[in-house]
Amino acid sequence: MQLCYKIQHRTVLIIFPLILQTIIIAQMLSNRRDGFQSLVTSLVLSRLDYGNATLAGIPLYQLKRLQSVMNYAVRLVYPSSRYDPITPLLHKLHWLKAAERIDYKLAVLVYKCRQAAAPSYLADELCEPADFEARCRLRSTSSSSLVIRRTRL
Repeated sequence: MQLCYKIQHRTVLIIFPLILQTIIIAQMLSNRRDGFQSLVTSLVLSRLDYGNATLAGIPLYQLKRLQSVMNYAVRLVYPSSRYDPITPLLHKLHWLKAAERIDYKLAVLVYKCRQAAAPSYLADELCEPADFEARCRLRSTSSSSLVIRRTRL
């Protein structure tokens, strides 16, 4: 199945709040708080991290919607007003904002590709500019930038 950010985005924005509401009901019935934070954390981060590469470069309005889902989940763990700042609560959970998390996950993926810790089908797609004959005389060959090979879908 080909990953598409629209499918991933739709899954997070439509199905995810329903799952969170189910968790709220389960929490209210059980009156136990100890595992609730880890349950919400694992659900939110696993869903947002799945297909993170497809979320890179999404429009700002969609990124804001993803952030609002994360804010909703944070407010489930730490009950607060909608108008209270969310950043301190994100820090308490050791979470990054949605845009920062996408950038971080991509940076980790590129690092793993450079260190040969990623699968070869990913590592083979990243090349240095000096590897291309057409670019061997450019100034960019001396930089540490990377080039992604063009592919046809």
